[in-house]
Amino acid sequence: MPPVTVADLSHHSSDSILADPRFPEARRIYVDAIVRLYENEPMLNRLMHEAGRMAIFFVVMCLNARYDPADRASWPTVGRVKKALGRFQAASQRRIDDIVGRLVSTGYLRLDMVGGDRRVRIVKPTDAMLAHDQDWMVAHYAPLAHMFPGSDYALPLRRDPRFQTAQRLASLDILDWSARIMADNSGMALFLDRAAGALILTKLVQLMDQDRGGLVPDLAYADIGPRFGVSRTHVRTLLQDAERRDLAELSGRGSQQVRLMPSLIASYDRFVAEGMSSHDLTCRMALAELGTT
Repeated sequence: MPPVTVADLSHHSSDSILADPRFPEARRIYVDAIVRLYENEPMLNRLMHEAGRMAIFFVVMCLNARYDPADRASWPTVGRVKKALGRFQAASQRRIDDIVGRLVSTGYLRLDMVGGDRRVRIVKPTDAMLAHDQDWMVAHYAPLAHMFPGSDYALPLRRDPRFQTAQRLASLDILDWSARIMADNSGMALFLDRAAGALILTKLVQLMDQDRGGLVPDLAYADIGPRFGVSRTHVRTLLQDAERRDLAELSGRGSQQVRLMPSLIASYDRFVAEGMSSHDLTCRMALAELGTT
């Protein structure tokens, strides 16, 4: 049977997701899930600190889903990882080597030689990385399950390993779309490019949602930084840069009140909705490959 392609299946678009009255609650589910997954988890923060590491995580999982030891063209070598990452423009060649090395040292990746040939290294996820990928899927499919209760997201929510492989194969087919989600959202660029930036922004959105005035009240840099493995100076600099770009408004000293500007909230919502749309599509592609649709 030929592989299922994007053209074969309909899916929920990001525009329809943003327009749905259930989106605010779905966003809250997503935000809470991401914060639970990463807050006060230094090992995981090292894995997902910035866009370059997130892209490497994603690409390695996708390439390994297609890995066939008997087919050399499918081998997820360091070179193929670098080539695929070129679409994301998230890290230089040297930076990729650096990040891969750190992920190996923290137990999320391993480099396997093929037949004793040191020139060929296969990049493989460890059990810890596979388990984290399943947690990642739960965080991304739970909001969809809330918005579209008639759709079938049971397998990713159960952390089914067969679905995991099929979904990552499908994700490989839409790699260019995934790269555009990160590249085309200029409002998110500042946070995606900084260490823990996307996680800090997600925490700020969570705190903002808890305040009726739309403020992040009394934010202590010394408190939020360690939650995501960065210094208070790093958090302060990030938010000051956001203010200079008219993405946030700061007031107070020491403990800051932070107002996220409407343009930044719109960019964040678009980022979340694009991710939900792509996960909805890859779920449908994966289920079709598994013969469960």
